[in-house]
Amino acid sequence: MRFSKLLASLIFIGVSQIGSAQDTIFYAPEGFPVFTWFDAETYSVYEKSDTADVLVETSYFLDRNLKGVCTYSDYEKNIKHGKCSEYREGGKIWYSAEYKEGMRHGSIISFHDNGQMKRQDFYRNDTLISGWNYDEYGKRMKSYPFEVRPEPRKGQMAFLEEINKIVKLTDDGIRVDVKFWVTRDGNLRSVEAESEELAAAAAIEKAFLELRSWKSGLRDGEKAVFREFLTVHVDPIILED
Repeated sequence: MRFSKLLASLIFIGVSQIGSAQDTIFYAPEGFPVFTWFDAETYSVYEKSDTADVLVETSYFLDRNLKGVCTYSDYEKNIKHGKCSEYREGGKIWYSAEYKEGMRHGSIISFHDNGQMKRQDFYRNDTLISGWNYDEYGKRMKSYPFEVRPEPRKGQMAFLEEINKIVKLTDDGIRVDVKFWVTRDGNLRSVEAESEELAAAAAIEKAFLELRSWKSGLRDGEKAVFREFLTVHVDPIILED
């Protein structure tokens, strides 16, 4: 199998299913979606904006205190557009970031628990123009990226090789789109594979259950939850089993 083409099909963008004018989704303490508030720590309400062609996600802690607000021009593809802000428990601001059609564009400002500024970045079309980081006492420190997305522990190539040991992959086989969440601890949860061939989707979901551990993603230097999706192509021979 030629892994070069398979690597080209790895597209890490967020996916979910937000359809109606207003939807509410509950999230477990680890950050992945759950069915009811009994298992939840937070929840998000999704609404179409009255003034712009964007979807607004407003998230809350279960005590109804605000957790964050973020706007998307395309939520299904995780394309943020406008401002996204997140708060810590107790109501203190964590960060505020500006986006333009999925690109960081404008300022990103964040704060430590004690209210001291933690980050002050400025982006133009996803390019960092200037950036400073500070410790909790206000001292300048070495800069680090605002966001580091999660990834397989041994790299993308090794992850594909492990998948290939369980389910044979090919460059031009049956397409399977896999939706999943990566928790703060790097665990894959809420894995859902979609394909025109149900057997291919079921085989990939089973493989993911055996390969659940990734490197944690970081947001502003702190472990964070990310929603991701991966496309692979499965050898049609599995349909003959």
